[in-house]
Amino acid sequence: MRKILFLYLIPALLISVISCQRDDDEPPAREIKDISRLYISTSDYQIGASENLNNIYVIDQADEDSFPSVDSLYSYNSGAKGARTIHFAPNGGMIFQSSLNTPGTNDTSIYVMNVNIRGDISSRGKISNRRFDNVRGLYYTVVNVGVSLSNDYLLATNKSNRDANGNMYVFLRPQNSGAFRVPSFRLPLNFVPWGLTGYEKDVFVVNTGTEGGVEVYKDLTQKFIDSQDTL
Repeated sequence: MRKILFLYLIPALLISVISCQRDDDEPPAREIKDISRLYISTSDYQIGASENLNNIYVIDQADEDSFPSVDSLYSYNSGAKGARTIHFAPNGGMIFQSSLNTPGTNDTSIYVMNVNIRGDISSRGKISNRRFDNVRGLYYTVVNVGVSLSNDYLLATNKSNRDANGNMYVFLRPQNSGAFRVPSFRLPLNFVPWGLTGYEKDVFVVNTGTEGGVEVYKDLTQKFIDSQDTL
């Protein structure tokens, strides 16, 4: 009887070993593909046109040796009357875009859009304020308040024709935009600004004056939480 049981066990063990080896040798179900997208803002706009021109183009993959043809690119119309500065915020899945605001096409708004995992763009709203007549920089950041709390802000630098220098405007929770918004903070600048970016809690603004360079504001985003009224 023992011999008969042993003969039955040997085929069963062989089948088990073969099936395990086959599972281990199978390739991954799907190859992991990196995402590399470039968002381009264009200023094309026609007053009174029957159809507004698309003003955002997406290059995907942007790290290839050559770009695809323009006709094959995904494009979107944000509604900005002559688009200008654009900023993609991966930590919020949003795009912010300002208007060129040329004479005859008054548009003092910052447009807010959603971006899904496939790169598709959809409108979310806009932040309107007459001070946004010459937006030159946009930057979105999330600042930790406590262990499990955080606030998010949109920073915008503007150089109005009415002022000798520029200003930095800060908006709390810009994704809840509707129409007119009052800035949470305003930081007067003693130079003419252009680009704007940040790293951790530091903010960097390009100075386009005679002694041009990069102005560094250490721990600036922390002050958005610590300050009650102004910076």
